[in-house]
Amino acid sequence: SQKLDHLRLAVLHQAVIENLRLKIYLLGDQINQLNNQKQSLKTEAQTLKDDRDLLVKKKQQVQQSINQAQTKVLAAKTAQKQLMQDLAGINQKIQELTRKERQILAAKAAAALASTTVGEIEITRAAIESPPPEDGNVYFSFWTYGYPHRVGMNQYGAYGRAKAGQDFVQILKAYYKDITIEKQEMPEKITITTADGTVEEIPFEQDYLLGIAEMPSCWGSPANKGLEALKAQAVAARTYALKYTNGGKSPICIDQKCQVYIGRSKIEGLCGQYWKEAVEETAGMVITHNHELISAWYASTAGGFTLNSQDAWGTYTPYTQNIKDADSQGHFFDGPTWGDSPWFHKAWGSQPWLSRSQVEDLLNASLLPAGYDAHLPLPETDPDEGFSAEEVLATLQKEGISPIVNLKSLEVIGAETTSTLLIRAYYQDTYIDIDAQRFRFIYNLRSPATNAIWTSRFDIRTN
Repeated sequence: SQKLDHLRLAVLHQAVIENLRLKIYLLGDQINQLNNQKQSLKTEAQTLKDDRDLLVKKKQQVQQSINQAQTKVLAAKTAQKQLMQDLAGINQKIQELTRKERQILAAKAAAALASTTVGEIEITRAAIESPPPEDGNVYFSFWTYGYPHRVGMNQYGAYGRAKAGQDFVQILKAYYKDITIEKQEMPEKITITTADGTVEEIPFEQDYLLGIAEMPSCWGSPANKGLEALKAQAVAARTYALKYTNGGKSPICIDQKCQVYIGRSKIEGLCGQYWKEAVEETAGMVITHNHELISAWYASTAGGFTLNSQDAWGTYTPYTQNIKDADSQGHFFDGPTWGDSPWFHKAWGSQPWLSRSQVEDLLNASLLPAGYDAHLPLPETDPDEGFSAEEVLATLQKEGISPIVNLKSLEVIGAETTSTLLIRAYYQDTYIDIDAQRFRFIYNLRSPATNAIWTSRFDIRTN
């Protein structure tokens, strides 16, 4: 009986041990499952974190692309708005024009937006001049001096001054008032925004400046005698870029809305060695006023007279100035004697020659009070509000203003200064003087196609 009890205890003990072993095994299996689940959750958590980081990065990239696109759009709008203001004239505020008037000026600005500086390839005179129709009738054409804004350095004028023997310091001091040309420490890199919105960091002196294509390199050849103009351009471009980017802290676009950059092709192309020489010989040199970088504006052609920023845009800067850009004999540096700019004196637009009746209509529209400006786009452009020539005449009669009929000839007064003063219209047995800048605004608003008088200095040609 005692042996039986021992046997039973042994069996029971063994059963308990087996049961414990089973529980331990099952518990171990559960622990393994939990560890696997833990690892799986950890992996999933890492995947979620990676996905979140990727989404954050993509969001940042999308936002950066949006910001870049907005910057490009803003720059384009700013450039177009500036050209629109050039068309409207300093006395007209763009925001006060009607929607249709802004659309007309915007379309004409867009037609000319591609080229506001000389660029790398020099335009030929034959490409921009057209003769009047040969049908026996009288035609008039309105010719602008210079393009577009005439503020800062006159590029063709700089070329003319270099050919006349001036060095780059003399050239820059001729166009910018009370300035110093000084050498400063340059940033190693500059950030550019490419045409597709990509942001890229490149060396400032050894890449960006060598790739600026704002003046033909061949001007610097010994035959053309324009190396000092290239040096002046290099200093102006360097100054403009640093001012625009706040010393390299912000990006800059690479087209006409900022400064044209074309990369290595500038110095590897025809005459590229002269631009390279101009950049390297002026390395680190910038234009300052009271030890501050200036906004080194420059444009293709001043048409004999530069403007200060106040006269051009209504914004004062102490270093821009009105000058007669001519030698001691009165020959303009951007005119035929020296720089010979094809934009020195030309008619702009696809229909530059206007008939007598078209010009009479423009003159009569200019006689109307400014309160009628909303009606002065052509009916073809503004079918709802635009006055026809007959409606212009009827409105003049209603206002008690004598219209111009049977136009005989036109005379400009004041075209030998920075801005044309008057248009004198001879008709019947009398004449009338019309404010030239009022006429210019009406012309830019009412003339056909892409016709435009781009600057405040203009005159008239007839066949």
